[in-house]
Amino acid sequence: MSGPLAAMTRTEARLLSREPALIAWGVAVPVLANLMLNLIPGTRQPQEVLDGLSWSQLYAPTIALFTLSIVAVQLLPTTLGTYRQDGILRRLRTTPASAAVLLGAVCLVLSAVGLLVTAVIMATPALTGVGLPGNPVPFALAAALALVAFVAIGALITAVAPTARLAAGIGACVTPVLWFASGMWVPIGAMPGWLARVCELIPSGAAGRAMQLAMFDQWPSLGQLVVIATWAVCCGVLAARWFRWE
Repeated sequence: MSGPLAAMTRTEARLLSREPALIAWGVAVPVLANLMLNLIPGTRQPQEVLDGLSWSQLYAPTIALFTLSIVAVQLLPTTLGTYRQDGILRRLRTTPASAAVLLGAVCLVLSAVGLLVTAVIMATPALTGVGLPGNPVPFALAAALALVAFVAIGALITAVAPTARLAAGIGACVTPVLWFASGMWVPIGAMPGWLARVCELIPSGAAGRAMQLAMFDQWPSLGQLVVIATWAVCCGVLAARWFRWE
């Protein structure tokens, strides 16, 4: 990658590295939480009530989706909202770099962070003797699709929120819904049937279920992929239509 996009991406990466609070919340917390979960002997043992999975395996998709939602639904709207509020996007529209290049750089950097942390979370059980998901390919596929959907949601929040503070507030309200649907507090399998079906209509719920199936060496269902793709397309289209540069 070369040219304005590469230069802007390097700049955004440096700026992100100077935000310790963002790195701690979006990177360190989920990685450490996953590591601590895997270091507890009891959480590494297969459980009959979990159909042979361990607690550390059960919560790996939830922790991964937590990370992806943080970077895409909280950090993305806050960053872009700040750039728009400060007039950076407006000024860049007339330069060779262009505001679109800046948007692409921000999305690339945050997406790379989210996927890297997800890879670490997916590999951690193997380092502690639990093993990788039964089929890492659909696990990674579901995580990547979830990231696309989350980025689209984050872009839509940026489009409709006039200020960075409001964008951050909306993101802070949306992410707990995504976390609940992914099974953070109550595993999807333990939910009442109607609630589990509702959660699987939310992108994090569909992705979480798909990632859990990967633990059993199974591929996600077509319905789960359609749910994630529908959210990505609809939110992406609305974000592109309503986005304001200033």
